[in-house]
Amino acid sequence: MMNRSLYFFALIPEARFTEKVRCLQEELKAEFALTYSLRLIPHITLQAPFERQQVDTTVVENCAELISKRIRPMTLKANNFGSFINSVVYINLEHNTELMDLQEWLANTLEGQSCLTSSQRNNDYIPHITLAHRDLDPS
Repeated sequence: MMNRSLYFFALIPEARFTEKVRCLQEELKAEFALTYSLRLIPHITLQAPFERQQVDTTVVENCAELISKRIRPMTLKANNFGSFINSVVYINLEHNTELMDLQEWLANTLEGQSCLTSSQRNNDYIPHITLAHRDLDPS
């Protein structure tokens, strides 16, 4: 059986904003014992995690190189909080055409380079920064 690797593509906010997000996550940890989201640096997911056969890593690496040449700094604004079903609490990001275009371009590039299948795409993309997930109790 072949080993599979998990990949995802994300933007990392500037350090000042990342520190503020981390403070919110620490407050959630202290108040509600929510720790899972502390395992990753705060980020804006562009493409949700997807699996590839380990022998295909060069294909994904080539895609990452293409993508790194396209990404430019952009200004994003946080706007309130939200949740996905009872499993994710997040900071909502205001609509930003540049971010939406980048995410669509990324998905098209990954799919066009055979890094991603159409079923692995983020078709209902909602720009956000996760504050808590997986260890939430829906009650």
